[in-house]
Amino acid sequence: MPLYDLRFAITDIDSAWSTSWFGTRDFVDGIVLESASSFVAEPPAGSSVTGDGTMPSPWRNANDGGIDENAPGGEMRVRFPGPVTSFTIRYLNTGYLLGGSPNTNNDQAVFVTGFTFERRGLC
Repeated sequence: MPLYDLRFAITDIDSAWSTSWFGTRDFVDGIVLESASSFVAEPPAGSSVTGDGTMPSPWRNANDGGIDENAPGGEMRVRFPGPVTSFTIRYLNTGYLLGGSPNTNNDQAVFVTGFTFERRGLC
């Protein structure tokens, strides 16, 4: 059964890449959203997330450094007006795109939160 007016946020889109932030060259979060249904995505005020959420241009933070998952600085808000039956969120360590190789310690994470939707009809 499709959902309508599905809304959620992807948070904690940040990075630990430059030598000025722990010197880890660990990760640069990259997020891709794929769906046959149309959606609109907007960063909230104060967010420094850029890109269009596709493989050629994943959502990434324009600033290097850690951002709390509850802070708007690393957030993208998504809305599917509907109907939507499925979508896929892909995580990429886009540090590979910056050249060199990451020193990965597997602490990469983003969060998907705040789901709201309208369900039409009976289940």
